[in-house]
Amino acid sequence: MFADRNNMALFETSAKADSEADHVESIFLTLLHKLQQSKPMHVQSEVERQAKDFQEQERLVLKASEAIELNDDSWCC
Repeated sequence: MFADRNNMALFETSAKADSEADHVESIFLTLLHKLQQSKPMHVQSEVERQAKDFQEQERLVLKASEAIELNDDSWCC
């Protein structure tokens, strides 16, 4: 599975049914908690942000105009 191969968490749920709507919130809170534990909570100054941007050599910029079209088998919500 992609998530396992890339050491990623995988959550499957649906907000469609009212009985499962709380699952979406619990997943969000779980992810929030994990992010808080893994990232230092430090507000960067403008100077720090610019220095970090300068140090990054490779960036990925996603533009909606360059998005690939999905085939008819794809669906969402």
